[in-house]
Amino acid sequence: MRTILLLSVLVLVGACAGQSTKLEDQNTAIRDLIEVNELEEVDVVRFVRQLDDYEINPYYLILTERKKKYLLEYGQRCTRDLYGRVEPDVRYDPKAIRPKIDTFRGCRIRAIYAIDDALEGELKQIGKAPGEK
Repeated sequence: MRTILLLSVLVLVGACAGQSTKLEDQNTAIRDLIEVNELEEVDVVRFVRQLDDYEINPYYLILTERKKKYLLEYGQRCTRDLYGRVEPDVRYDPKAIRPKIDTFRGCRIRAIYAIDDALEGELKQIGKAPGEK
């Protein structure tokens, strides 16, 4: 009985450790992409209609407003609660978001970078699980 319990705990710890390594690898790859492409931070993103978003991981997501695309970086891990809800946003201006001032999905925005279609594709590939298309 103890052997089964010990084995279960070891498998669980190993699975958790593997997940954090994948997330750390993704974050390192995204930071490298930002540095290599010399992406500049955007001071404000103005929008007329609702922003579409694509989550890369709990620290980064892609925002799309019409044809403009942005990489949004959170200051901390940002996830939905157990029921799929997110916290309400705090905005200085209802038609704009600013890093370090506003929130998106209820989490403080650390930085926003303007990106193009090619970088969007690369970022989406970074966020996918190995073997996923």
